[in-house]
Amino acid sequence: MAKREYDHWQGVHDSGVDTPHARAFGDSVLPVVKTGQALLVGDDYALDDGLWFEGYPGHTPGNVVIHARSGGQRGVFIGDVLHHPLQCLKPEWSTMACSDPEGSRASRTRLIQEHADSGALILPAHFPAPTAGWIRPHGGAYRFDFQE
Repeated sequence: MAKREYDHWQGVHDSGVDTPHARAFGDSVLPVVKTGQALLVGDDYALDDGLWFEGYPGHTPGNVVIHARSGGQRGVFIGDVLHHPLQCLKPEWSTMACSDPEGSRASRTRLIQEHADSGALILPAHFPAPTAGWIRPHGGAYRFDFQE
């Protein structure tokens, strides 16, 4: 997992603030790290030339996307960069959960512009089924076309 993201949540957990995120970190992430079952890596970590991280901060300080490439196809697991398909049209719209709304807007805009019509299958974490699809230009803006 991205070390910067881990460090962020470790700080929240250590602050003693009782939030669902802090409890989830203590319950589900910390034990995995403490038992040596996690690899903490940089935002630009590459497992090999077909699977790599790229930092897209804003939703949280260490938010990353995961790129996958195999057999001439590409996919981008975008995590929390986009929470709703409408954000392709309005990337300035952030959620209440974004720790840095301006940073998340910048990351969304960058992701949309870099991947519009790129052929990469976009795999969001929060979109409704069928979830995956492509970002396409649309009337001076962008839209999300779901994979059928």
